[in-house]
Amino acid sequence: MPAVAGDPPKHYPLPRGLRDLWQRRTRAVHAVDGMSAGLSRRFTLGVVGESGCGKTTFARCIAGLEEATDGEIRLERARLPYLARQRPMAALREIQMVFQNPDASLNPQHTVGESVARPLVRLRGLSRGQVRPRVAELFRAVNLPEDYVNRLPHELSGGEKQRVAIARALAADPAVVICDEPISALDVSVQASLMNLLVDLQQAQGTSYLFISHDLAAVRHLADWIAVVYLGRIWETGPASEVFGPPYHPYTEALLSAAPTPDPDAPQERIRLEGSVPSAVGVPSGCRFHTRCPRKIGPICEQQEPPWREGANGHRICCHRPLAELAALQQGS
Repeated sequence: MPAVAGDPPKHYPLPRGLRDLWQRRTRAVHAVDGMSAGLSRRFTLGVVGESGCGKTTFARCIAGLEEATDGEIRLERARLPYLARQRPMAALREIQMVFQNPDASLNPQHTVGESVARPLVRLRGLSRGQVRPRVAELFRAVNLPEDYVNRLPHELSGGEKQRVAIARALAADPAVVICDEPISALDVSVQASLMNLLVDLQQAQGTSYLFISHDLAAVRHLADWIAVVYLGRIWETGPASEVFGPPYHPYTEALLSAAPTPDPDAPQERIRLEGSVPSAVGVPSGCRFHTRCPRKIGPICEQQEPPWREGANGHRICCHRPLAELAALQQGS
């Protein structure tokens, strides 16, 4: 049974100008449009894509920080209200979030111990006597010295503050932790340490992760299942082992070609995408990726929505090219 599942589109209406009034139209930014995901227990879903593709908006809708335009968000089998403030306390406890920038989510006037204690009191109802040993236990779980509980956020490094943010998210004993680019602003050595920490905590506590990143190496290390997102939609999804081997969606292929390899002498053809990401106000017709696609066929890509192609082990790609044709092109490149 999924711990959490959702397909919440999010459109931001734009102010109507004189031309909109004259043409009697309403325009909107289609930040998320047709994305659907589900998480089971002890499972990590990686969501990857360029900046501005809708990853964070999708996560914030799941967490209730943004009000979805439509669709459903379910915890176990119960449908949740769109906004967190409308959800029951049990649902707030079950879905927690780790943000990209811990400085924006830790109160600079409170000690980090107080920040971790807050969900223990508000979401779990622990007494003062119960809170102190539990905070110490959480600090040990994220490999921070117990005496750090009395420090203010500015006294910690970036990696240490992110560990505090993870401890705070785990304090409520949630079913799902949404990690929104939690390591992107950190040094490489600190990133590796935090990724290993997330893996260890999942094995120990059974938590599920919705892990959002543009870093394919991090997603490959952590995720059981991967969804590749472009312009508010999922274009490829499947087990990590399948997504990182051909056939790829042409967008995934371009992302993989841009990722650094550990062997500098290994042959690697860089695929450069033409142009910039189109505006989410005027989404291209047909395949949304056709304006930049290195495998574009022709008018069919510009005029018709591509079909889903079914691969092995649940691997799916949304493309006009058959999977065998994509694999032949990509293995020969």
